[in-house]
Amino acid sequence: MYGRSWGAAAAAAGIGAAVAACGGRTTLEWLIGAPAGASDGGADGETSFDGGRPASDASSGGPDSGGSFDGSPHDAALDAASVDAGPPPINPRCIEPLGLQPGSPWPIAQRCPARAGYTDAIGPSSPKVAWAVPATDVWLPEVVIAADGTIYGYDVARGVVALGSDGRTRWATAIGSPSSQDAGGTSLAIGPDGTVYAWNGWLTELAPDGTVVRQVQVTFNPASTDAQPSFELTVGHDGTVYALELPPSGAANLLAIDPTSGDVRREPFGDGETPVAAPTVGSAGDVLVVVTESDGSGWLLTFPPGGGAPQSLNLEPALQPPPSFDMLSGISVTVGDDGTLYVPCLWNFATPQDLSHSAACSYDEAGNLLARFRTTSGGVTLTPSGDLVYVNADPRLEAYAPDGTVRWITAFDTPGFPVVDGNGTLFLVSNDGQGDTVAISSSNAVQWRAPLGLPVAMGADGTLYTVTNVAGSPSAISAIAP
Repeated sequence: MYGRSWGAAAAAAGIGAAVAACGGRTTLEWLIGAPAGASDGGADGETSFDGGRPASDASSGGPDSGGSFDGSPHDAALDAASVDAGPPPINPRCIEPLGLQPGSPWPIAQRCPARAGYTDAIGPSSPKVAWAVPATDVWLPEVVIAADGTIYGYDVARGVVALGSDGRTRWATAIGSPSSQDAGGTSLAIGPDGTVYAWNGWLTELAPDGTVVRQVQVTFNPASTDAQPSFELTVGHDGTVYALELPPSGAANLLAIDPTSGDVRREPFGDGETPVAAPTVGSAGDVLVVVTESDGSGWLLTFPPGGGAPQSLNLEPALQPPPSFDMLSGISVTVGDDGTLYVPCLWNFATPQDLSHSAACSYDEAGNLLARFRTTSGGVTLTPSGDLVYVNADPRLEAYAPDGTVRWITAFDTPGFPVVDGNGTLFLVSNDGQGDTVAISSSNAVQWRAPLGLPVAMGADGTLYTVTNVAGSPSAISAIAP
């Protein structure tokens, strides 16, 4: 989770010479876009921003459709035989994640419990603002969208707020929060029956009309910075809600809340084990949490979905030398559609300045190392096609092939996790001194940029939703038209 405000920081200096690409490619370019300028609104009255660098190498085509129709007659019997003999259909977990509301375009942060961050919708080709809704206090940077298009966000003053697709407020429900808890930790999700879950140390269940159905109160340590990972929930394949509990004393727990009864099951971590990020759900429904030990060692724990002691998946040598909590904190595991695990890790690199940097490594489900990705201080997001792995690095964004080959690197330092659309386009906010929202194609072309806030979700029609909550500036949720 991110705090109550994110600021536009100066671009990191001294990035140095560009990195040479693999396979004989030319030197990688560092792309820093020009300031965006406001242009006149269109005839439809939408606010339009332009002035970003034109995408000289952007292609107009989307993902390959996988087939064509030539108009010739077909033999129905042959077609049927081909269907019967063909492979089973692919159902990517981040397109239709289990355990969440069917048909919801964005039911949880990062789109799915696997935290892959992508959708098959095609996002806006230009920064046209359809509407913007100011907050009474400040909007928090997490938004979810129901199957009927209702947008749920959290306003610190009003609580959980439901907005229509036109931006009109349908209802607002105050849910309270534990004493001394910064409301910046509130996390949202939409269950299979449309129930809205809000987690801020308490778990509140709301009906789609805003009525509070149930509130589950648990203990936590509001004074500890280590409690930050506890305020992002996830949902299992069977609808079980998972969150972390870090009490003032004693072992941390993985909380499993039954969506029907509200009963809470606590699966304890071992003595000295500290979870460093929110839980992720794996391909088999297991719950994945990276932990560090009191001696600095680290590994991945996998909790069975039905309860029981976790299994330890030792990811040597990726978590050696012993990691720093600060280097790994807040970076959850990402799971690809093929079950590949993308895990925060450390690695000794060849040059002195790269020694012991935090990094991202990929593993199969048995824990065998597949690839490593150079350096990262943030998480991993994927493209729907699976052909690119985006690493949120510091102070840059990096794109890799799944085997670890560098595709491109660009000097955008971004807080949060990018939203990735069906074309592989990334939507992010840049902390390069301007704080602009930026759309970058999968070929590393800046398509547009404008001061519209942090991208947090995308609707079924490709509408991009952003949140502006920079300290000292008005806070708003904006809808960027597709």
